[in-house]
Amino acid sequence: MGRNADPFMLALAMPSQTPDVPLIDLEEARRRLLALCAPVVAREAVVARVEDGFLAQDVLAASDAPVCDVAARDGFACASLELVGASAFTPAFLSASPAWVNVGEPLPEACDCVLEAGCVDIHGPVVAAHYAAAPGEGVLRAGEDAQAGVVLASAGARMNAALASLLHAAGLRSASLRRPGLRIVVAPGHGDPSTGAFVCALAQAAGARVDMRVAAGRSLEDMRAALDVSGVDALVSVGGAGCGENDFTVSALRAAGVQPLRHGLALSPGGHAAFGVLWGTPVLALPGRPDAALAGWLFLGLNMFAALAGAQEAASLEAAPLARKISSAPGVSELVLVRMEGGAWSPFGAGASPLSAIARAHGYLIVPAASEGMAAGALVAPYAASWSAR
Repeated sequence: MGRNADPFMLALAMPSQTPDVPLIDLEEARRRLLALCAPVVAREAVVARVEDGFLAQDVLAASDAPVCDVAARDGFACASLELVGASAFTPAFLSASPAWVNVGEPLPEACDCVLEAGCVDIHGPVVAAHYAAAPGEGVLRAGEDAQAGVVLASAGARMNAALASLLHAAGLRSASLRRPGLRIVVAPGHGDPSTGAFVCALAQAAGARVDMRVAAGRSLEDMRAALDVSGVDALVSVGGAGCGENDFTVSALRAAGVQPLRHGLALSPGGHAAFGVLWGTPVLALPGRPDAALAGWLFLGLNMFAALAGAQEAASLEAAPLARKISSAPGVSELVLVRMEGGAWSPFGAGASPLSAIARAHGYLIVPAASEGMAAGALVAPYAASWSAR
């Protein structure tokens, strides 16, 4: 073919996808993929109506909260000096009937405590208090919830309804958020038909806006037509990334113009994953088997999404000893699913994972390529399995 040959025709002439040799080390693959990713443009969101997203910058308290001393409980606002020595046997007689305040209401001038209703008896002009409250008792002092300028939430933190409610209570009305959009393209007839839905659920659990599409057919033309990156921040394909005669995803990525395309990772399972960039948009191709797609998503997809969202690193689960030894083949990074049993992390085994193990897992470990496994009793802190019902 000539110099100006159609890349689609070149892809047709290529043999079925054969992973690049040697296989790409997982850490090297991560580095290369993250080099293709930059945080998406942030948008200003009304905190009271926030859906989901990741903070683009630290959120600071604009003013003291509360701005003045307010009641921390319902009751009578009093001056503590008038209550010195008061008890059920020796009540303190107040000079005037105290004002009733509800939670959150400012205290009247000269009042510095709030008594519960049962601590005050009012009989006409006679007012007797039976409790000696200390200054500040039953009161929320000015700035006690938050002081002006204090960091309420750090950049990269995930904004959800609970955090939004707290920030709104502290007086914040808007926040700068990032929420990347992912398009999941499923190759029909490859692997388990539910794998595409599983990957969509994983992406949504991570905080992504997800648009799922199923290619019209299994051919190279159908896959190429489905690889549309318009309106999204990343594209993830599921299925058809292997070396079978009907696995056209990687050839379709080449034909669509994905450059540079990296195919074949030193990863088990998920070694047929591929990645690159199409028109400035990161692209990740995952295999069709659920465990292989899961490994590719956990090792590469989550990193890609976190880079686009500017998200903080995911927290680990509690550290505990390994119940059994993990054996791993050196030279390949391996996914190990684990479950908490009897105060220890019980591994399901390295490499391929059955659906029963995926469904029952509480977390997962990454065994590095340079390691031959982990010893029984070793202290480990797995990452949380976002799909777990734990």
